[in-house]
Amino acid sequence: MSIISLKFLAFLTITLFAYYIVPRRFQWWVLLIASGVFYALAGIQYIVFVAASILISFFGAKLISELLTRQKMESEGMEKTERRRRKAEVKRKCRGILVCNLTVVISFLAILKYSNFAIVNFNVLLSALNAPRLSTLDLVLPLGISFYTFQIVAYLVDVYRGKFKAEQNLARYALFVLFFPQITEGPIARYDQLSPQLFGQKEFDYDNLRFGAQLMIWGFFKKVVIADRLALMVNNVYGNEAKYSGPVFLLATAFFSIEIYADFSGCMDIVTGAAEMFGIKLAPNFNHPYFSRTIPEFWRRWHISLSSWFRDYVFYPVAASGLSLKLNKGARRFFGNKAGRIISSCFPVLVVWMLTGLWHGAQWNFVAWGIFYGVLIILSMVLEPVYRKLDALLHIRTESFGWRLFQMVRTFFICTIARVFFRANSLPDALLIFSKMFGAWRVPGGFFSLGMDRADFAVAVVSMLILLTVSILQEHMNIRKRLSERSLVLKWGVYLTALFVVIVFGVYGSTNSGTSFIYERF
Repeated sequence: MSIISLKFLAFLTITLFAYYIVPRRFQWWVLLIASGVFYALAGIQYIVFVAASILISFFGAKLISELLTRQKMESEGMEKTERRRRKAEVKRKCRGILVCNLTVVISFLAILKYSNFAIVNFNVLLSALNAPRLSTLDLVLPLGISFYTFQIVAYLVDVYRGKFKAEQNLARYALFVLFFPQITEGPIARYDQLSPQLFGQKEFDYDNLRFGAQLMIWGFFKKVVIADRLALMVNNVYGNEAKYSGPVFLLATAFFSIEIYADFSGCMDIVTGAAEMFGIKLAPNFNHPYFSRTIPEFWRRWHISLSSWFRDYVFYPVAASGLSLKLNKGARRFFGNKAGRIISSCFPVLVVWMLTGLWHGAQWNFVAWGIFYGVLIILSMVLEPVYRKLDALLHIRTESFGWRLFQMVRTFFICTIARVFFRANSLPDALLIFSKMFGAWRVPGGFFSLGMDRADFAVAVVSMLILLTVSILQEHMNIRKRLSERSLVLKWGVYLTALFVVIVFGVYGSTNSGTSFIYERF
């Protein structure tokens, strides 16, 4: 059930009605039942995997929490030496339980998502050896598995670290994993932030309903008016690489940069708005990333929950690992403290970005995309002192509007180049596009044969200007709050106009990308 369908709106309406009419202590049960139904409607065969992940992680985290609690109670009357020994012993047991749980939960994702990728690449080796090739597997990819797996991993690690105690109620924990607005594409929630909201008793609040509906309409506008319209050109160009050449690829990729932002952030607006109607605030996942002045800043603003997840659960552990510490020590010895620190930081950065690429897709073009960003971030660390010296030497006013605009355009251009790896169907296709991108313009049939006619193009340009204007205003004010303070006529005029635009200018139908969101594939 797509979250932009009338079925989802009907489902949401029924759930809201039930949520606010039942006694408040049963409200979370309404969310749990609705989440279970929502997931079952996506495919009954998917439930086995998510149910197994929930059961394994629930009991594993509970056992870890019990061991840590018992150790703290027992250590109160122990001597210092005995207390340390007991703590180390319990820590080893907890680490073993954690590793087992993580192995099983991550294995579901690895097997279902990456088995065929491994088989295809292993077959290349077998072909070179003239050995019989392996057959690929017919596997299903459960709805939201990449997102809920990372959510479960964060929960297990946080319990192990003693950040909070494990949930003792299996049904409550299942709701945390399955909460239907965020199960498809995130944001990747942290238990200590989301659970108090899921299980708190809520009174009906008209403002929650109104603000949630506003955000959903804005998300629909970004998705069906902008993203799905731009997809008409993007899909046509990227589906016919041999037909075109020249800057048409740069234009299509720039449109794809806007498409994927409007698509993904539009989805986040819809699910955040839906959750807000229940009085639940999901963590923000976007903060106007194309206003970023550098690539590291871009990734602090884009897919925030994923970036912070990799920082907390991959980068920091890898940076603190024995191998990283050895690299750090060796690099400092040979290159000095400052250079050594930068060199030793390269290892966890590359690990994070290779995994980020693989998380997005089991294809070499995604790996190349991850490495591309990893190298860029390493270069930004290495060259930062050089940039500062150049700024001083050239007397550049780094806070001037012109310089900030230049940096934003530069960052957008770099991100657009990287999108070629992301959007291409394969790594060879991406390399083909790069080889043709800066050649002569060749578009048989003219510009309006690319997928959008004049009307579509006009609507796309106007809609992108609206998106840009609203984004600029959002950087300086809370538009929803400002609008709520205006007259009833003005408020409802804006609401109805926005709804009218979505209904009239939205791109609908099974023949275009409007049937799904881009990140549902991941």
